Amino acid sequence: MRNISLAFLALVVLSSVLLAQKKAPTEVSNPSIEIAGVTLRLGMTEAQVEEKLSGARIKKAEEVWVIGDAGNVLEFTGGLLSFAGRSWTTNQNDISEALFGAVSILNKEGFSRCNVSADIAPDPDTIRERVTIDCGGKSVRVVRSTVSGKVEQRVMEQLGHIKK
Repeated sequence: MRNISLAFLALVVLSSVLLAQKKAPTEVSNPSIEIAGVTLRLGMTEAQVEEKLSGARIKKAEEVWVIGDAGNVLEFTGGLLSFAGRSWTTNQNDISEALFGAVSILNKEGFSRCNVSADIAPDPDTIRERVTIDCGGKSVRVVRSTVSGKVEQRVMEQLGHIKK
């Protein structure tokens, strides 16, 4: 009788583990991005963002703001934050380290259902090869640009989608 009870208990535990693994991961309900040490979310007003970034250098050009020198970009639509991009730069321009950091943020925030794609962006003066890991509300993009023989590589963490 004891063996049957142990077998039944083992079956219940194994079933629970297997069911937990098959459950669809929960979607991240309100994704955010950290830029210049502050947390930003889509839908924030320009005034709210400006207040949060009060100590940062901001260059404004209509609905697009560039934050600091690192290539961080914000875009507003109708006065509300609709896109935020954080550049993952490293001291040695180590793309592997930058990609690891950006993808680790996606994992930490619970993103697991993602599509991966690669393309070449149309641009007559630049060869721009892109790899995108799109998880819905957030994405990571790796870009290799070649202009006049000079190669530039960058990794961007993105919240929302940039207008184009």
